[in-house]
Amino acid sequence: MLKLINISKQYKGSKDLTLKNINLEFERTGLVSILGPSGCGKTTLLNLIGGLDTPTLGSILIDNYELTKLKKKELDAYHNQYVGFVYQNYNLINYLNVVENIELINKNKEIKYLLEYLHLKDKEKKQVKYLSGGEKQRVSIARSLINKPRILLCDEPTGALDTKTSHEIMKLLKKISKTTLIIMVTHNKDLASIYSDRIISLEDGKIISDTLPAKESSNSNFHLKRVSVNPNKILNIISKNIKSKYKRNFLTVIAFSIGLISLGLVLSISSGFNKSMEREEQESLSKYPIYLSKTSTNLNNDLKNIFSTKEKIEDNYIYKLETNHTNIIDETYINNLSTIERNLTNQINTYLLDNKVISISKNPIDEIIIKAGRNIEKNGELLLVVNNNQIDENILLSLDLKEEKYKYEDIINYQFKVKRDKYKIVGIATFNDDSYYQDLTGLLSYDDFFKQIPVSITLYPKDYENKNEIIKHLDSYHQVEYTDYSATIKSVSKTLMDGVTVILLCFSMISLIVSTIMIGIISYISVVERIKEIGLFKSLGLSNRNIKIIFIGENVLLGIVSSIISFDFLKLISLPTNKLLTNITGMKNILLLNSKTLFILLSLSILLSIIGSYFPIRKTKKLKIIDCLRYE
Repeated sequence: MLKLINISKQYKGSKDLTLKNINLEFERTGLVSILGPSGCGKTTLLNLIGGLDTPTLGSILIDNYELTKLKKKELDAYHNQYVGFVYQNYNLINYLNVVENIELINKNKEIKYLLEYLHLKDKEKKQVKYLSGGEKQRVSIARSLINKPRILLCDEPTGALDTKTSHEIMKLLKKISKTTLIIMVTHNKDLASIYSDRIISLEDGKIISDTLPAKESSNSNFHLKRVSVNPNKILNIISKNIKSKYKRNFLTVIAFSIGLISLGLVLSISSGFNKSMEREEQESLSKYPIYLSKTSTNLNNDLKNIFSTKEKIEDNYIYKLETNHTNIIDETYINNLSTIERNLTNQINTYLLDNKVISISKNPIDEIIIKAGRNIEKNGELLLVVNNNQIDENILLSLDLKEEKYKYEDIINYQFKVKRDKYKIVGIATFNDDSYYQDLTGLLSYDDFFKQIPVSITLYPKDYENKNEIIKHLDSYHQVEYTDYSATIKSVSKTLMDGVTVILLCFSMISLIVSTIMIGIISYISVVERIKEIGLFKSLGLSNRNIKIIFIGENVLLGIVSSIISFDFLKLISLPTNKLLTNITGMKNILLLNSKTLFILLSLSILLSIIGSYFPIRKTKKLKIIDCLRYE
C-alpha cells in the first residue's frame, strides 16, 4: 500500500513550499485523478511518488518501506519494477520503432498481447515519429506497462490529444486500473469525473478535497530484484542513434580516420623498414665482413653517440675516459678460429712486417678485377689493390714510393724486401662497388707464408645461418671483441629510422589529439541533445553505468569503424606506395601492413574514444531525473 505522511516540498531558491503537509493513502488498484490549478503542486506530488524527486519533509511508504531511504540501485529497481510513467509529451525515442520503444531495456513475452491490447499490432515496426498523438500515447502506456508495475503515474496523459482520442486513452486507463493503481494528474475535470474512482483536489500545495479517502489495508512484501539490462538492447540503442545522426557521425569518422591513417602510415613504414633491413641482413648484409683486431673499435656505440646527447659531467671532478678494448689475439685464439672455417667464404689475415701492411687471403677471390698486369701465380707475388685508382699514401711510403702518382707500368714488377725475402707486385687490382671486398686496399697475396700473429683478421660469412654460427663462436670468447659491419649498418639505419619515426609520430598524435577533442565536443553536444532521453532511461531503471555505456559505446563504435576504414585505406594505397618507395630506396615492401598495425589502430581508437567521451559523459551522473525530464 502507498502512503504519504506529512509530505512537504520546497524547491531550491524558492521561499514558499510547493507542497504543504500532504497526508494520503492509496488502494492497490483504481484510477485516482489529482486536479488543481497550474502551480498547485500536482506534478510535484506525482514526481515524489515516482521517486523522481525527494521530499523536503515527510515520508513516502511503499508497503511500510520508506522510499527516501532506498539506495541508488534499489531506486533504479523501484523505477523498473514498481512504477510506470506516462507523460503528456510521450517521451518516446524517435530513432526507435514502436516495439523498440516499448521493450527499451529488455525483451518481454507479453509484448504481443500488449500490442493487441493497445491496438498497436499493425504499428510494431513503425518509427514513432510517424505516429499520431493517440498512437504515441498508447506506445507510452505500453512501455510503462511492459514490466507489470504496481503503480502507473500519468502526467496529463490527454493534454496534447483531441477529445475523441482523449476518451479512448481514458477508457484504456480505466481498464488497466482494475489490476493496477493509476494516479493521474490532469486539468480536465470532465474526463476525471467520468472515469476516475477517486478525485483529489489541490490548491496552493494543500489538499482541499478527496472524494474517496483510502481505507487502510494490509501490506504485501516489498521486494526489489536487481535490474537486468539486455546487452542487445543497449547495442540496438547505440546502433540506431548512430544511424539517425549519420551525417555528423560520417564527418566524425572521416576526421578520426585521417589521424589514424597518418599514424598507420608511420607505424607501417617503420615496421616495413625494419623488416626490410632484417631481410637485407639475411640476404645481403650477412655476407659483410666481421673484423677482428688487437685494438677493438665499437662502431655501433660510436655512431650512436653521434645521435645522442653527451653525458653531463659533474663539475670539480676529473673522470677516467674509457679507452678502446685491447684484444688478446694469440696463437691459441687463431687456432680456435679454424673451427669456423666451414662457415666462411674467405678469411683475410693482415700483417705488419718491416712497416709494410700485407693482407693474405686464404682463398682466391673471384670478384677481383685486374686493371693492369696479371693475377698471382706463385709464392712471392702480390697484387696492389686500389679503390678508384687511389690508395693510402702510407702504403706507398712503406714501399719507398714517394711520388704523388704513378703509372701502372711503374708499379707492375716493382720489387721490395720483407725480412730479407723478395716480393714482387705483378698486377694492379680493384673490386666493384657492390663487392663485399670493396673496402680492401693495399698489398694482397694468397699464400700465408708469414708464421706470425696477424694484426687484424677479416671474416667473410657464407650466409645468414653461417654468420649466426660465427657470431655464436666469437661471443664465446668474451675477452676478444669484434666489429660486425652488417650489424652496425642495420643499427645505424634503425637508429635513424627510429628518430624519424618519433618525429612523424608526434605530428600524427597532434592530429589524433584534435580528433579526441572533437569527439569530446560531439559527446557533449550529444549529451545536451539527449538530456530528456537520459531522464527517460533513468526513470525506466537504467543505472548511470548503463547510460555511460550507451554514450561511450557510440563513440567506441565510431572509433572502431574509423580504425577499420583507416586500415582498409592503407591496404588500398599500399601497392602504389610500395612501388614508389621501391623506386626511391630500392627496398621492397617498406609499407608493411599486418595484424599488429590493425591492433594498434583499433586499441588506440577505442582508448581515444573513451578519453574523448569521459568528461562530457560524467555530466550524466549528476543529472537528476526530474531535471532531465523538464529540460527544453
